[in-house]
Amino acid sequence: MEVCLASDTAAGDSGSNQALAPVTISVAEACRITGLSRSYIYQAIKAKAFHTVTKGSRRLIDHDDLRRWAKVPS
Repeated sequence: MEVCLASDTAAGDSGSNQALAPVTISVAEACRITGLSRSYIYQAIKAKAFHTVTKGSRRLIDHDDLRRWAKVPS
């Protein structure tokens, strides 16, 4: 699974062992997290329920937008 990552640490704080949070996730991962079907996720994408980006042929979903939309706890 390809995931874009972002660090919550400030620049220059290279000694920290904090975990990195995913910025974008695949449609398959969105289905797993929410328990919703693939077709339902694609309907939500079409309705612009959350921000997505396309990288090549892959559709990636903004993880925070998805969690807010689906009201999934962090």
